[in-house]
Amino acid sequence: MESESQRSPRPTIAGRRYKLITGVEAFVRDLETAIKRASSTIDLQFHTFEADEIGWCVYKALVAATARGVRVRVLVDHYIDLFHNDYFIYAPTPRGWNSYTDWKDTQAMLADMQALGMEVRRTNPLGLAFRKALYRNHKKLAIVDALAGVNGVAYIGGVNLSAHNARWHDFMVRMKGPIVRHLGRDFEETWRGEALHCRSEAIEDATIVVDTPGESAIVSYVQQLISRATERIVIETPYLWIPATEQLLIRAAKQGVQVALIIPKRSNQPLFRPSLTHLRRLSNHGIEVHRYADNEGMTHAKVLLCDEVVVFGSSNFNELLSGMLAEIAVISSDAGLVDQIGAMLLEDMSVSIRL
Repeated sequence: MESESQRSPRPTIAGRRYKLITGVEAFVRDLETAIKRASSTIDLQFHTFEADEIGWCVYKALVAATARGVRVRVLVDHYIDLFHNDYFIYAPTPRGWNSYTDWKDTQAMLADMQALGMEVRRTNPLGLAFRKALYRNHKKLAIVDALAGVNGVAYIGGVNLSAHNARWHDFMVRMKGPIVRHLGRDFEETWRGEALHCRSEAIEDATIVVDTPGESAIVSYVQQLISRATERIVIETPYLWIPATEQLLIRAAKQGVQVALIIPKRSNQPLFRPSLTHLRRLSNHGIEVHRYADNEGMTHAKVLLCDEVVVFGSSNFNELLSGMLAEIAVISSDAGLVDQIGAMLLEDMSVSIRL
């Protein structure tokens, strides 16, 4: 079976404002190009940013941008002080020791970035004895020249800057237009450490929805869209824990809506590996269950397609985690973007095992 990087490029149905970019390596190449063209500012926010082949590619591009006078700001969550290369860095095992070494390399890289003139800040400290470990900032954003009008560009999706993430199926969406400035404002608020409440903001054919720890709006929007769907629902998530949402999916399937669920064949998180009994129950209720089998059996994509509306961003639509993580999602009815994401979901189903 071909890996994601080996597949033939699918036809692009890119609208003027949105372009779907599948695969971490493809995203990094696109981001590098945007960084090379940056004239004033580069703002990056990621859950993880590791000193491996993926992290160093972005690092080198940022060094060059800083040297020519571009202001570079980077936000990285304290999650990397617990996990590296998808392993707990304090585990008394060879993998844990190797991950601890990787963590030290990342600390050195971030320190070097600051020494070269970049501004680096960390989100959500872990607290004494890691007591705040579950409350993370899970956003993934890249914004270049946020105030440059038509020349500004932003990316949002599920990608982390790490090599292990690059082995999985994932995507980002590149955006232009007024939404770039609004995403830049969200970055600015996080950068200043402002205590914000969950909120939504409408911009042309899109709505930005933001969750904060303790408050969640994204899952509510997802449930509203599912409740109103009349033709099709496709949801792809790496970490299935959506009991109330599942009931809405079952109800939609009983009402004649075509409902499909795409989940990993081999999830990297044991807590969110549903049993075959659970999946068969969903299938018996009329939901198509697809277990993604490419890219080591792991999809990290987070997307919902309801009729002609898509929801994508950092949220896994996971009801257990939704009150713990700071998240950002975009809801859009842009026809070109809907077509692109619809084509990706069809391809994802084609490399999945149908239950």
